[in-house]
Amino acid sequence: MKTKYIDLIQQTYEFPQEEFNVEDNELLFNGVPLMDIIKQYGTPLKITYLPKISENIQKAKRWFNVAIAKSDYKSSYHYCYCTKSNHFEFVLNEVLKNDVHLETSSAFDLNLIETLYENGQFRPLVKESRIVVPAGVQITTPSFPLSPLTCGIILLVVGFAIFILEWRKQRAYRCWDLILMVTTGTLGIVLFLMLFSQHPTVNLNLQLLLINPLPWCFLWPVVKDRQTRYWSVTFVLFFLFMLGSLFQHYAEGLWTLALCLLFQSCIHLFKVQQT
Repeated sequence: MKTKYIDLIQQTYEFPQEEFNVEDNELLFNGVPLMDIIKQYGTPLKITYLPKISENIQKAKRWFNVAIAKSDYKSSYHYCYCTKSNHFEFVLNEVLKNDVHLETSSAFDLNLIETLYENGQFRPLVKESRIVVPAGVQITTPSFPLSPLTCGIILLVVGFAIFILEWRKQRAYRCWDLILMVTTGTLGIVLFLMLFSQHPTVNLNLQLLLINPLPWCFLWPVVKDRQTRYWSVTFVLFFLFMLGSLFQHYAEGLWTLALCLLFQSCIHLFKVQQT
């Protein structure tokens, strides 16, 4: 059975290594005789060779500088030491001699940095501080002067006014038909694509009963002033849309559009001619 530490090193690593070697049957770690240290301090014992830390940091910096020059990299490079690998103060002091950053991944890391700064051994954590979002309730000024509800009300008023005008003249205005059909069809495409989403709040949407891509199938006959069954279908779908509202909450703006479609469907069901 192998019981010597040198045997453990040999069966675990390729030996000799840069850090370990043997001279006169004595195991050396970075040129330091381990037996002398063990005789003085005993075992178990953890040893950190500080010069090797700076040596490896500078080696990594050289590697990156060569790669940056070869690839013509335009941004800056910062070496960040991971405190999780070793957070002892003497190790961090050696690390910071090489003008590097410290990687933080927990509140404990921040406490280490604050302690180093308090002892005058480290530069400030940040050069300056800025308030991005003040604390408390933020009142913002909307970029668009009208709210969605206001826009919906305006659309409803316009749609109802056109409905009254069309009803009195017993004719439907083709331009208004096209506006409603293009708007509904475009929104319908968006809602239809949401059917393929894995998100539970959008993969099933009853608003598709009325707001769907179907208008695009009837758009060309309307442009050519031909008779279509679109408005009859829309009239039926509106009531299915209302039935679906018992199971799903609809956006207020879609109710406005739905009412405009209902008005226009009624006109087409009783109209005399189309202009």
